[in-house]
Amino acid sequence: MARRRRSYPRTRTVYRTARKTYRRARSSAIGGKFKPAIAGAICGAAPNFAKGFLGQWATPVVAGAVGYFMNDKTSMWFAGYSAGGMIGGGNGVSLGGVR
Repeated sequence: MARRRRSYPRTRTVYRTARKTYRRARSSAIGGKFKPAIAGAICGAAPNFAKGFLGQWATPVVAGAVGYFMNDKTSMWFAGYSAGGMIGGGNGVSLGGVR
């Protein structure tokens, strides 16, 4: 008589405390709901400190760096948008405080 095949992957019991501990170990301190707020605060405050050595490019550079290091697509988009508005110049793009 032929042997039965087991279904893979085998199901195993994961206890509630082990599952909770695993999730907490994998979660980030800046993840979840606070990540966009932290990224926005950095993008808003850091260009004021960086204008001394980056000049008018402070906002796109800071937004790009925040978007890159925090893996935030909105900050990367804003960096490209503000850099494109500075390069294009006369195309009527309004960037608020960025000039």
